[in-house]
Amino acid sequence: MNRACSRLALLMALPLAATLLALGCASGDPAPGPTGASTGAGIPAQREAAGDLTEIDTAVHTATRQVRRISLDSLQASLGIVAGNDIHGQPIYWRAAYGVNKIQFDGLNSGGYSKFGDELGRPNYLTETEESFLTTALYMKFMRDLATNVCSQMVEADRAYGPSSLPAGDRNLWRFAPVSTPASEEQVTQNLQYLVLRFLALKATSDAPLVASLREVYRAGETSTGHLSGDEDAQIEGWRGVCIAMLESPLFHLD
Repeated sequence: MNRACSRLALLMALPLAATLLALGCASGDPAPGPTGASTGAGIPAQREAAGDLTEIDTAVHTATRQVRRISLDSLQASLGIVAGNDIHGQPIYWRAAYGVNKIQFDGLNSGGYSKFGDELGRPNYLTETEESFLTTALYMKFMRDLATNVCSQMVEADRAYGPSSLPAGDRNLWRFAPVSTPASEEQVTQNLQYLVLRFLALKATSDAPLVASLREVYRAGETSTGHLSGDEDAQIEGWRGVCIAMLESPLFHLD
């Protein structure tokens, strides 16, 4: 992942974090958590949106409650639905590696080689019986690793199929914007609105502040490659940056 895109993702997330902390998080009911594994791409885009993004952008709701992150179980269950399937047709998860042999495991699991879940506060029912829902520096560091890994898998899956073998409606990351040919502003905006719905279950208008911020991340990703805007590699890097920004956003992690 290009470091410039990752830094931009964090910069975009910081104002959102400050806003949410100031508000104590919006009081509207959270979107229902996912149940079961993904059966393929398209599920998140077809579900009913949890609300209108305008309510967050304009702070319509002023009632507050304690700020807390989602549980690790909810986060783990969400990834296979939000991220879709990998190149092998299996739900995407955080593929972490251990040791010289690079043994892969789910980074959110606990026990054995999969210690990240323990370090993030998953209860072991020996010394800990309740999960901590605090958003710590360690949690944020691990979520950056998760976002980079998951988004790379999404890019790999969409890119492997290509426009000739996978219908546009089945792609997970750039469903409404082509990458093999230059995407128009309208197509980029439509795809950004789709990703906000897919990742956050929120409806966003084309002029929503979050959409505008994500468009800047997309353009910065294009520029970071050194290729001209509209080049396939440049557009793909733009969508990778947007994906990471979405997975690092407090709107994705706060309950």
